[in-house]
Amino acid sequence: MNEFEELLRQHKNILERFVKYKIQDQCDAEDLIQETCLAAYMNFETLKSREAFIAWLISIANNNAGNFYSVDFLCLRVLH
Repeated sequence: MNEFEELLRQHKNILERFVKYKIQDQCDAEDLIQETCLAAYMNFETLKSREAFIAWLISIANNNAGNFYSVDFLCLRVLH
C-alpha cells in the first residue's frame, strides 16, 4: 500500500461524513467522494505536510461540493 492509500484509508470515514453532510443525495455524495479522491491522488505531490492530509482532503471536497451543482459542472457530469 502506498502512502496516499494509507492516508486515505485512515481518513476516509471523516471524508465520507463531511461529504454526506454537504450533499444529501447518496449517489451524488458517492460521486463527489470519488471525484475528491481522484483529485487528491492526482495532486498528492503538492501536499506539503502529511499531517495536513485530512484538512487538505476536506478542502478539496468542500471546493468540489461548492461546484457540484453549478451549471458547468453538471454539464461535465452529463458528458461523462
